[in-house]
Amino acid sequence: MPPLVVDFSDTPHMRAVFDALLAEQQSGAPGRAQMVSALMRQCLVEFFRRICARDDCNVPWLNALEDERMARALRVILSAPHRGHSLESLAREAAMSRSAFAARFRASFDRTPMEYVREVRLREAAQMLRSSELPIDVVAGRAGFASRSHFSRAFRDLFGRSPSAYRAGS
Repeated sequence: MPPLVVDFSDTPHMRAVFDALLAEQQSGAPGRAQMVSALMRQCLVEFFRRICARDDCNVPWLNALEDERMARALRVILSAPHRGHSLESLAREAAMSRSAFAARFRASFDRTPMEYVREVRLREAAQMLRSSELPIDVVAGRAGFASRSHFSRAFRDLFGRSPSAYRAGS
């Protein structure tokens, strides 16, 4: 996927936000981290508003975040991808029927809930492979995979190489 790029040169208030962000990052003032976080959130909201105002808006999941029920399910997945998520448990978290949840999730994320869970787990595993020397079977278990062979097949499907080759190339 190509990077998302937005030109804010025609938006004077964004210049002020970026200037404030840089000043906060350099300051040692109390509450600096909270202020930087708030300014970054403002930048992200403006960024996504601009992206979604274009004709070629390719972030359909952004609208799903406006739906509190979908956002709750997404938070559960992202906060603990290794847990034993199921369609039923995620639908329950979203306070929806399984079929309604599955349909809305697919429409928002262009994949099933369990495909999304698997991708999040694999991306977390890739991060562990890059940043640690943990054995691959341990990485697989921590990412939520019951077997190393299943993990390796899924990893190869997503990244085009084995976990060992991925680690060696990072």
